[in-house]
Amino acid sequence: MASMNPHIRDKHSPLEELVMQALRRHGEFNPSSVDGDVSLMMLEFANEVIQEVNEHAYTPDDLDIKPYISLQDAREVPDSIIVLGLLFYYSDQQNSSKVQSASEKYFRTMNQTLYSLYHNKGRPFIKQDHR
Repeated sequence: MASMNPHIRDKHSPLEELVMQALRRHGEFNPSSVDGDVSLMMLEFANEVIQEVNEHAYTPDDLDIKPYISLQDAREVPDSIIVLGLLFYYSDQQNSSKVQSASEKYFRTMNQTLYSLYHNKGRPFIKQDHR
């Protein structure tokens, strides 16, 4: 099982897996067939999420999460925030009727999760070596 889903062994999933999750949630029933341009667009969306997390009031001041460089990268941001952020930005880009719901879920989850982490109610952020 772990060899098919390497993210299960790690705290944070590779961006590639998070992109597939977001696309499935949006309604792409075969997300592995999306072209490279969509994957690169999702990389850009993920970096917007990283920027928002870095600028969030509940992110520790001494934490500077580096942007994704490739789809195989993982970052110390909770997977749920990245997936919902990707879903929001993708829905917005597609001018989908799902954008309102995706926006609400994304910002609520980001605020609640970062609040819990900030107040040590959850796992604290862990600094990692970024390649």
